[in-house]
Amino acid sequence: MKELLFEKIIRQLVPEDILVSFDIVEVDDEKPEELIITLVEKEIMKPDRLDELILNGYLKEIELTHFPSNGRKCFLRLKRRRWKIKDEEPPRTYHYNDYDFSVSGTKVTKSFGSFLKEFDR
Repeated sequence: MKELLFEKIIRQLVPEDILVSFDIVEVDDEKPEELIITLVEKEIMKPDRLDELILNGYLKEIELTHFPSNGRKCFLRLKRRRWKIKDEEPPRTYHYNDYDFSVSGTKVTKSFGSFLKEFDR
């Protein structure tokens, strides 16, 4: 019951547009000054919806700054999947999804960026 409640609370911290494509896999609250929420792209988010693609690891994590929570910096770590064409050895190209979760030119979530922009006025 506690785990379910904890997950519900954490889901409130992550923007809904991210939760459509990513699952929360870890919450690191060991450091008193920061909260790190790690999310992994859902396997059903296969790029181009090509059936011949198979999972081939992950891309480098993307870390976005989000709204502080209870006086702690909040970071969202996104792990995107990397795909290759089945039976292509070695892979000539990799396939992956691009997302638009941050303010252009920054590593800040769009909702936090909008808040900061309004706050700065």
